[in-house]
Amino acid sequence: MPLETLDRSPPPFFKQGPSALSRLVFFSALALFLMVADARFHIVQPVRALIATVLYPAQWLALQPVQMVQTGLGYLTELKTARVTEETARLKLAEQSARAGQVEQLLLENQRLRELLGLRERLQASGTAAQVLYDATDPYSRRVVIGKGQMQGIEPGSPVMDESGVLGQVTRVYPFVSEITLLIDRDQVIPVMNTRTGARSVAYGDPSPRGGMMELRYMAATDDVKEGDLLSTSGVDGVYPPGLPVARVVSVDRRSDTSFARIQCLPLAKLQGVTHVMVLSPITRQVSQGGDGGVQAAPAAPASATAPAASPAAPACARFHAARAPRRDTRSPPMIMPRGQELLLPASPSFIWGSLAIALMLNLLPLGRVLWMPDVLAVVLVFWSIHQPRRVGLGAAFVFGLALDVHQASLLGQHALAYTVLIYCAIMIHRRILWFTVPGQSLQLLPLFALAHAITIVLRLIGGAVFPGWPVFLAPLLEAALWPFVSVLLLAPQRRAPNPDANRPL
Repeated sequence: MPLETLDRSPPPFFKQGPSALSRLVFFSALALFLMVADARFHIVQPVRALIATVLYPAQWLALQPVQMVQTGLGYLTELKTARVTEETARLKLAEQSARAGQVEQLLLENQRLRELLGLRERLQASGTAAQVLYDATDPYSRRVVIGKGQMQGIEPGSPVMDESGVLGQVTRVYPFVSEITLLIDRDQVIPVMNTRTGARSVAYGDPSPRGGMMELRYMAATDDVKEGDLLSTSGVDGVYPPGLPVARVVSVDRRSDTSFARIQCLPLAKLQGVTHVMVLSPITRQVSQGGDGGVQAAPAAPASATAPAASPAAPACARFHAARAPRRDTRSPPMIMPRGQELLLPASPSFIWGSLAIALMLNLLPLGRVLWMPDVLAVVLVFWSIHQPRRVGLGAAFVFGLALDVHQASLLGQHALAYTVLIYCAIMIHRRILWFTVPGQSLQLLPLFALAHAITIVLRLIGGAVFPGWPVFLAPLLEAALWPFVSVLLLAPQRRAPNPDANRPL
């Protein structure tokens, strides 16, 4: 394993800039400020919108291969699914035709009753169809991203439905995309009404590892609730139109030690694998928090990368005494690199940033909420911070972390803090770690990758999130296993071509 690659620019002997520790403190404090502002005060929406706008072309490019594969698989199974869909549609049509007469009669009676009672007609909410781009990979929340945003008239707080029922609510709107928080998210609440009894209640999300369920809270043990009851929106919140199907009661647990019943509900909407949704307009327009144009986005941190301080030139007196000192044996000079290791060519800046861009694209692939998925961008950032610490440093790690936070719809600053600590540790040991073999480097870097994941887990647990599951600890192991492949791949363009004169006879 080569020690280091050559660099085209001389080391900065006198102009060093802030130390690595100072930059770590600055970026860590900035990341903590962004997390608190995002979780408690919700004042970083302009920053999110700016990052989402810059990141949108990369997200679009990352979605194209996945959509091509899905289109090809859909073409192969189209004939088989079309026959099944046709049979199902015929059965539903027969059932609906039998009830058509009853529905017409009920509508007529309802219209007459409303005219007699002087009730106004229910508001009809307009809707906009949108395509789901990907499921947010944040394991601590349940969100999806759709391909329409402010440019298409999407508003924050708008209800979202699929063909079966209410799916969730628009929580963040960017210029080209929008984030939808699903009903099973722990922070999601929706007023509902039991269609059998007319009793109103509130349903809460319950994204526990047991599965995507909802909980009907604060219902007395003596209330009339049965398994199979249909829950629909009540409309009292002024956001969801009344009468939209939400969930169905699947279990009612009445205990003698508590006055409330534990009621579990199964959402009717398709929470996994949904492709198209309908975004409805809220009954009353919700005032978006921080939506005024007076709030300016904070500028992105500069991607500064400064190497550790180089030793200054020796004084003249030291050089004089060194010249008068007896010479050592020149046949065995002190080693500055292990024997048998080659000196590499300079690393091109375009190749460095191009590899980081490709790693970011791999992280943007819509692969779903896979807890053990390795972070390729973190591995490539560590590689270049070890081999090129003056080019890729804490600033680059902070900016890439913010981009990943926006893409995963997670807490802003979460990955930025983890990446900053990870790269700082890598820079601190970059001279020592290069003396190990590639497998030895993987073992040395495993605690660093585990530390980065531990930071994100602790931050989200402090914020009240639910532990996602033990498979999340497999990610640092896979990242350490990827290190040899990344090293060979990124060092290949820097290796020197074989010298044809090396074995030429005299």
